[in-house]
Amino acid sequence: DAFRGTEIPYCLIVGGKKRDYDYVGYAKNLKSTQRIVFTDALTNQEIRVLHHYSDLFVFPTRADTLPLVVLEAMASSRPVLSTTVGGIPYQVDDSCGRLVEPDNPIALRIAFEALVQDPARLRAMGLAARRKVSEQFDWDVSGAMTFEIYRQVANTF
Repeated sequence: DAFRGTEIPYCLIVGGKKRDYDYVGYAKNLKSTQRIVFTDALTNQEIRVLHHYSDLFVFPTRADTLPLVVLEAMASSRPVLSTTVGGIPYQVDDSCGRLVEPDNPIALRIAFEALVQDPARLRAMGLAARRKVSEQFDWDVSGAMTFEIYRQVANTF
């Protein structure tokens, strides 16, 4: 719904297993410079290719914990536009994306329009996203941080 009100050209690829939605209705009344593509389930390779060719990863979830799809997009140097649910605010900060309240298509549209107006900034945010994933969400880094926390707790006894 957020994309219906924008005048900005876009190609929105909605990935994932199809559900019981009105896909034709969503694609109605688009401007000639706008397109929505609905996939079905995607392979990991197809997801990597889509990340490679995209400018922005949009994940307007209503409920999630710490979604791997956000980290995968960030690891592919893609900035993220998502919602303030679950652990997403821990994953995405202003250096690598934008977060809006869930169930707010107007806020999502405004954030989308602001982000895509500045391609250089999008690229910089994508690089910051990749850096954040490698520094904070790498298995070795996470293991070392966990070990340090356990060490500190053990030293208090």
